[in-house]
Amino acid sequence: MSIYLPYTYLIGWSKHNIWYYGVRFAKGCHPNELWKTYFTSSKRVSSFRKEHGEPDVIAVRRTFETGKQACLWEEKVLRRINIKNRKWLNANVSGAIDPIKAINTKIKNNSTNKGKKFPNRKPYSQETREKFKGPKSEEHKQKLRKPKSTTENYKKPKSEEHKEKLRKPKSEEHKEKLRAPRLNARKPRGPQKNPDPNRHRKKGPGPNIKAWETRRKKLETK
Repeated sequence: MSIYLPYTYLIGWSKHNIWYYGVRFAKGCHPNELWKTYFTSSKRVSSFRKEHGEPDVIAVRRTFETGKQACLWEEKVLRRINIKNRKWLNANVSGAIDPIKAINTKIKNNSTNKGKKFPNRKPYSQETREKFKGPKSEEHKQKLRKPKSTTENYKKPKSEEHKEKLRKPKSEEHKEKLRAPRLNARKPRGPQKNPDPNRHRKKGPGPNIKAWETRRKKLETK
């Protein structure tokens, strides 16, 4: 039974100063398989190996108990080193696409697909094209002019009965209900008309009552 042991590794061609840092966390993986049955999943490493031969640096850097720990450590190392440097064959950090590579791929795809006709794409019918080009009807224009929050009933004019209800004065009971919250509301405290000038002074003895009483007795005896 094989022992499951995820690990991170370093592959390098010291003569060319080209390196690759990777992680292995597949089912049943073990550090002993590195460069014997497992040769990384990187296409860059594979192409560089075909051109320049086998690497002279093959090292297992660290082992882990779980695959998650191994992936987190690989991400930490790749963020610490600058993989945008040309000496590193790593194209991304834990699956995050290299922005420079993504932009170059997008430009390449746009240039190659320019002017091409895709047979699987269904063309628009003549009626659909006329709808895009033709002017909108007056009914459609009126619908677009209406605010989104309003409804048809909101725009309708009010009836005379409704207007009379709005004009009708409120009953005394209704007026009392409206007045009650205002009376119970706490009024803001304004400036006092005749403020006491001694309101901030301490009244009576302070916290040390015994000391104050002994001092008062001494003064009385004198």
